[in-house]
Amino acid sequence: MLEGKYNPKTLDSAAQELWETEAVHRYDRDSTDEVYSIDTPPPTVSGSMHIGHVFSYTQAECIARYQRMLGKNVFYPFGFDDNGLPTERLTEREHGVLGLEMPRDEFVELCRQTSAKYKHEFEDLWRSLGLSADWSLLYSTIDERCIRISQRGFLDAFQKGEVYLHSSPTLWDTETQTAVAQAELESKDKRTTMNDLRFDLVDGGHVVIATTRPELLCACVAIFVHPEHPQAGELLGKKAKVPLQDLEVEILADDKVDPEKGTGIVMCCTFGDKTDVEWYQKHRLELRQAIARDGKMTAIAGPEEGLYANQARRQILERLKESGHLLGQEEIANVVNVFARTGREIEFLPTRQWFIKVLDKKEKLIELGEQIRWHPDHMGKRYRNWVEGLDWDWCISRQRFFGVPFPLWFCESCEHVFTAPEEWLPVIDHANYDVSQACPECGNETWRPETDVMDTWATSSETPEINAWWGEPPTPDASPLPMTMRPQAHDIIRTWAFYTIVKSWIHFEDIPWSDVMMSGHVQAPGKQKISKSKGNAPTDPREMIEAHGADATRYWALSATLGNDYVYNEDDLKQGRRLCVKLWNASKLAQNHLQGFDRSAAVADPLPVDTAIRALLADTVRKASADLDRYEFGIAKGVIEKFFWNEFCDNYLEMIKNRLYDESEEGAAAREAARAGLYDVLYGVIRLLTPFTPHVAEAVHQALFRPGEDVVSIGRAPWPAAEAPEGAVEAIAAWQAGVAVLTTVRRWRSEEKVSPGKPLGRVAVRAHPDVAEKAAALDADIRAAARIEALEITPDDSLEAGAVVLDAAELAGT
Repeated sequence: MLEGKYNPKTLDSAAQELWETEAVHRYDRDSTDEVYSIDTPPPTVSGSMHIGHVFSYTQAECIARYQRMLGKNVFYPFGFDDNGLPTERLTEREHGVLGLEMPRDEFVELCRQTSAKYKHEFEDLWRSLGLSADWSLLYSTIDERCIRISQRGFLDAFQKGEVYLHSSPTLWDTETQTAVAQAELESKDKRTTMNDLRFDLVDGGHVVIATTRPELLCACVAIFVHPEHPQAGELLGKKAKVPLQDLEVEILADDKVDPEKGTGIVMCCTFGDKTDVEWYQKHRLELRQAIARDGKMTAIAGPEEGLYANQARRQILERLKESGHLLGQEEIANVVNVFARTGREIEFLPTRQWFIKVLDKKEKLIELGEQIRWHPDHMGKRYRNWVEGLDWDWCISRQRFFGVPFPLWFCESCEHVFTAPEEWLPVIDHANYDVSQACPECGNETWRPETDVMDTWATSSETPEINAWWGEPPTPDASPLPMTMRPQAHDIIRTWAFYTIVKSWIHFEDIPWSDVMMSGHVQAPGKQKISKSKGNAPTDPREMIEAHGADATRYWALSATLGNDYVYNEDDLKQGRRLCVKLWNASKLAQNHLQGFDRSAAVADPLPVDTAIRALLADTVRKASADLDRYEFGIAKGVIEKFFWNEFCDNYLEMIKNRLYDESEEGAAAREAARAGLYDVLYGVIRLLTPFTPHVAEAVHQALFRPGEDVVSIGRAPWPAAEAPEGAVEAIAAWQAGVAVLTTVRRWRSEEKVSPGKPLGRVAVRAHPDVAEKAAALDADIRAAARIEALEITPDDSLEAGAVVLDAAELAGT
């Protein structure tokens, strides 16, 4: 029974309790229906929640509800990505500690405790939003099953020759003191100073070199000029003295030098950027490491030893001024690479890391991307561009603590690698395993464990395998592979989407899913991305749900367009609330007339407006279904809303009111037809709105439709049919004519400031003959909706097609 005012707090909790009790969203392990599987993004456990979480997850969840109502067996798991650097940094902030300064086992345990706390908060948020995940399929990327599958994935790639260990210049974050991957870099605009430095030539003369990083002078190993540089002929083969350093370096030619940048003569240091790395490898240059893993200058920096790079830069510039080597300075705009998780400028340091091969399969990865349906389509091009621009293999090792261990040991004598057998997995603590065997390469029996851990992406890229319980004992909880759909944000195409495709190809030579559904980001005013680390969310999502209700919050999240960023707008929350209130009130009105109504026994022939509204509903279903099939939730919502507000509430409910209230014997058939139309269309409306506002739709279903439809929850009800009823074309034509007359009368009321509820006596209109003829058949319906006692419709062939003109209107009783 619908009673009182719309109260989202009451409705939300009642619906969620029902869904939990009745296991409405549970994946049916015994069903033979088509499976629709969703590779749900496991949110990173890094602390604060923001409205971006609600935004993206609601969009994918809307599709889950739609597919479930289509009759598919929806596999919709949920997980938490709670291993890796984000959780470590959260733990450090939360407890005021540094992982680098704690015993490893103590810090790992602290990370586990911190992660568990925030996982509960995140789960409570999703449940309060009405997320229709199957919570019995919950996983954590640091639980034993996920660690085992992640390690199994590494070993599979290792055995197939897709993984290698290599010592080379590596992308390095000095704040977290770990290697990072190319995909984890962001470009950042920065104002910096270009410094013109004098390099004296050994045999006399000098050259001028412009640099933004004078602190790397101690690591200078060569000078390069373009072969076609005007001075190339006189400089090549000569040596130059590095300012303030006891170093002489050779001047070499390379066509990668940009003649237009600076003076067209550059120094090569190990390492200032990617080009330095390429020159170092190509020309077999000396390695001089100026920066240590903690970001401080090494011993070769002389007076700058122990200073951080920025400090060293300021100090050496002063010394260059004093020595006369600093000839000029200019402030410039520069683009630097920063580690996305810390915002700190990246360094290139020589380290030993584990890599997965990707550069040798770029064409195949592009081909796999073409096999996947990207929504929207242009996101597939973004994926392709990323693959084409790859310069590095995928570095998967991290010099951190709270992550999935590498299941391997090194021979202390020859560095031969021993990998854990399958039965040892998951390897969580290497100390628990006895590698008591002779090395097959050298016979040594002493082994040391790998202390690095895998990057968090190395595990989250295995989410399809985790969902499929890959390599685990058979279970009905497993999803088939490939999965159907991956929902994710567009900014992690280069990481999560790309890495998952890489892993799927290595393991199965197949794509991981058939569809990818992209979401954008909520933006703060000024179109700034809202992020947890920036803390610039305009409101806490829990406060949003508390203030507006779950359905209004969902409505807000579904007001965006697929794959596009969205500027936070509270008006969408208010409109969502208005929609819920309107549905509640319209349903209460319907409730008054549907008490005791048995739809299966209703046999009265429909009137033209009853046929028309059913036909319009069918057309709305057709359009909304086509949009949702393309993941265009925002467009579908607009189509459904337009029908609900305009056709159902403003027109149909008003047209049938007189019939609904007419309890006379002669009006019985018409009343029965109106009740049947009201039942059918309202039931269709709440089903259409279920993916968007499921809580209020559930309340209406329980009160009005569950007994007659024998469906435990609106979420298990069938999606409305798109078949138009017999006579739909004629009925819609009459409907449109009637609405044209009705709209004309309403416009007059508005212009003359006559209340919609005030009855009118005689109303005379002229209409195009086609309109006049069709509207005449709806005379009683128009009069009921417009509150008119007498309506005169005169044909006028001088009017344009579809036109209606009001000639006279009188208030009733005048």
